[in-house]
Amino acid sequence: MAKSISRIDQEERKTHGFFVRVCFNKKIHSKFFSDKRCGGRHKALMKAQAWRNEMESKLGKPRTDRVIVAREKTTSVRRALVSRGSKAKTKGLVYEVTYSPEPNKICRTSFSIKKYGEEGAKKMALEFRKQKELEMYGKTIGDSPKTRKSKKTNNQTDSNPDIDSTNTES
Repeated sequence: MAKSISRIDQEERKTHGFFVRVCFNKKIHSKFFSDKRCGGRHKALMKAQAWRNEMESKLGKPRTDRVIVAREKTTSVRRALVSRGSKAKTKGLVYEVTYSPEPNKICRTSFSIKKYGEEGAKKMALEFRKQKELEMYGKTIGDSPKTRKSKKTNNQTDSNPDIDSTNTES
């Protein structure tokens, strides 16, 4: 079956057709294409595919038949303590980028915080991720990661707008 399109056949409800779901930027757009109203199963599928393609284009969603699994994380760049191999002599903090250039293949690269500095390593990792997205999808998929709000400490209140509540990792 085509991506984002599901076949529904419910004899007890006399429902036959194709259900299309287009998910992008945490919003879901859906529509049902009935065999009867569209003039048959094949015509319903053609209309469903046309609507899906039109919605993806309208929303700016990149068109691909590859399955993309959504995660809770907003970025594939993470800060990690890495020690590679069983006899690794060096351990250190790095920004790590994980990407999948083709199905069933996962690649990973890292940028040393010790070597490039906190901001330099993070910037290089984000630039590398954007470059890989351009290669794989033709444009960047995610925006730069949003700054998360830190948990409130005892001295922070909602009523004080002068407090900077952005999370800075130490």
